[in-house]
Amino acid sequence: MLRGSSKKKQRAAGNAERTPEGEKGSGPQTPPSPDLSGLSTEEMAILRDVLRRQEQLESTEVDREKYELLSHPFKSREQGH
Repeated sequence: MLRGSSKKKQRAAGNAERTPEGEKGSGPQTPPSPDLSGLSTEEMAILRDVLRRQEQLESTEVDREKYELLSHPFKSREQGH
């Protein structure tokens, strides 16, 4: 009985996210932030460090892609021939 009710809830949640045709939706919904109140000071510092490294990595990747695009503007066209 629980399985059937959870499937109904999943379907209802999926239908709630859909917008009728012709209407503009607000785009993808951001999930709620997790509750971090139970983390220790040390755990929060580790989490901040991980997030900082992720931002640096993403920034480095964007910079690398821009550099490659500017350094080789015709590279993608040449590969097609």
